[in-house]
Amino acid sequence: MATLDKLGNVLPREAGSADTARGLRRDHAEDPRHKTMAGVAVLLERIRASGPMQKAPMGFVVAILNSIAEATIDFTTQDPTHAKKHSKEGFEALWRVVA
Repeated sequence: MATLDKLGNVLPREAGSADTARGLRRDHAEDPRHKTMAGVAVLLERIRASGPMQKAPMGFVVAILNSIAEATIDFTTQDPTHAKKHSKEGFEALWRVVA
């Protein structure tokens, strides 16, 4: 499980952590997924900085955004006839959380 600071930001793992000892840690500098997610985190911080969730912990904001995304996916999958409408409404809800 990830360790969070007071603001809900994920802290880097220690070199001697249990995951490293089991060989689970990869070199994040070489992992393109890490670079992509780091870019997403920076973008979220910039958007959140002046938005309504600026004082909320990042972990809480991400959980809310994830819930909106999951609900949107569920509704578009269950109701493909209105998928475009659900996608638009899901994006609007997501945007209102951070903007």
